[in-house]
Amino acid sequence: MITDVVIPHYGEDSLKERLVDSLKTEPVANLIVVDNNKENRGFTKGVNEGIRQSTFPYVWILNNDAVVTPGALVALERRMQLSPKAGIVSSKICELENPDRIVHAGTGAVIPGYHKGGWESAGDHAKPTREKWVTFCSVLLRRRMIEEIGLLDENFFLICSDSDYCYTARHKGWEVWYEPQSKVLHPEKHGISRQVNETRNEAFIAILGDDQRKFIEKWGGQRFRDLDLEKYE
Repeated sequence: MITDVVIPHYGEDSLKERLVDSLKTEPVANLIVVDNNKENRGFTKGVNEGIRQSTFPYVWILNNDAVVTPGALVALERRMQLSPKAGIVSSKICELENPDRIVHAGTGAVIPGYHKGGWESAGDHAKPTREKWVTFCSVLLRRRMIEEIGLLDENFFLICSDSDYCYTARHKGWEVWYEPQSKVLHPEKHGISRQVNETRNEAFIAILGDDQRKFIEKWGGQRFRDLDLEKYE
């Protein structure tokens, strides 16, 4: 066993329990749950606290409402071993309510956060690809990279810390990958865009807007343009 799991938890305990139950098929070294329910410090600080507690060569970050399918971790570890410069590897994320529907298979523009999607039955996004950034719903991080580039930027409360970390890693010479053999399910009803459209919660929308503003301010200029123009086969 070479991987610790970090779960930043906020919300219903039943979601976390469902995820933990699905992890029983995976060769996990340590399970680290960071409970944000008493004080919601945000996704980014929760992830960082878990990373600080981890000790193994790889750290698997998982959303607390995700569900892991058998073999997901082994596929992520295999991609790390096949690609020595890979510092970040994301799973294929499919809809929990309809597991054939792919909701994340890599990404496009950071703002507004475009995710590649499709259908497994159609053979969409079936090959591993290098990406500019990936979602941290299910992502494996290499400890050697973490030690080199540091933790996630805690100026981001909820979103953009994943894209920021991917851009930071690439700026330092590390690679970001999407691995389709690692499949993780996520409930569509918990997706951020759906929450915004359905709840119209002004405080929540303000947090998202503030995180996006911080990303634009941090990555404005030539450094971002150079990284954004990179092309992969």
